[in-house]
Amino acid sequence: MPATLPDCHTADRLLGRWYDGQIDPEDATLYEQHLLQCPPCLVENQWLRAALHALQDAATEGASQ
Repeated sequence: MPATLPDCHTADRLLGRWYDGQIDPEDATLYEQHLLQCPPCLVENQWLRAALHALQDAATEGASQ
């Protein structure tokens, strides 16, 4: 029986573990499939990715000064 895709609330709870690489492969696949079918969650994921990269860049820049 195929696993069902998570709803938006569940996908939101998986987000942090997905970014940290602390998610099991089956949940990662379900999360990624949810993103493909849910434009609002995909936009949120892209926004958070950009924010994380900006924070990492700022931390790196601050550490080099």
